[in-house]
Amino acid sequence: MKQFVKVLVFGCLVSAITIVGCKKDEPGTVEEPSLPPLASTKPTQPSQNRSTQKAPPIPPGHGDSLPAGHPPIGGAMPKAEAGNVEIDKAAEGSAGLKLTAPEGWQPMEPAVPSNSAFQVAGPLAVFKLEKANDDDTDAVVRLTHFPGMKDIPIQAQLDRWFGMVSQPDGSSTKEAAKVESWEANGVKVTVADMTGTMTSESGSVRMISAAIEHPNGPHFVKAVGSADTIERWHDSIMEYLKTATLE
Repeated sequence: MKQFVKVLVFGCLVSAITIVGCKKDEPGTVEEPSLPPLASTKPTQPSQNRSTQKAPPIPPGHGDSLPAGHPPIGGAMPKAEAGNVEIDKAAEGSAGLKLTAPEGWQPMEPAVPSNSAFQVAGPLAVFKLEKANDDDTDAVVRLTHFPGMKDIPIQAQLDRWFGMVSQPDGSSTKEAAKVESWEANGVKVTVADMTGTMTSESGSVRMISAAIEHPNGPHFVKAVGSADTIERWHDSIMEYLKTATLE
């Protein structure tokens, strides 16, 4: 009898569990969680602070012009002569002056022009003068042309050169320098010869600088080296300057 009761109770429990499970599986009896709304698929408007417009095209002819004296862009460069060396001439204003390099001057490749407050087309030519005695470096001569300085007094350039050279005792380089000038072959040449120290050079140096006045703007010749080397080439430098001829 007891065994029958246990079987009956067990059967009732199984039936109850089955009924409850069936109710959970019946449709509509389980509450489905609500889903969040879908994100809007409408394209986002561009920010008011960000421009989506393209830059307007440059009108024809604008931006094609260059400042006066600016080196031409593209095409073959005209030529100028420095002694027996043919060199590229970087601006039309450089034409019309002839200089003949003396014997022993070694031509070097002119460096690319640097930015300047003036319009500079140069150096047009660079020469190396062999060092003298036990000097460490050779002297260098540079020929440049500044068409933008056409109306600026030559004295302004001389004062600039004087300011580049300092005296050991603090005295005036302008007063210590030797200045001379002459007119020949259609040009006027002014030469300043000075010795002292320069921030761009080591030790005591000597600089012979000349301004050659020209209708298209002045040409400048600057020879820099040790005192002994410049003294060795002094007469040759003066010879070079005296070949300046207006063409």
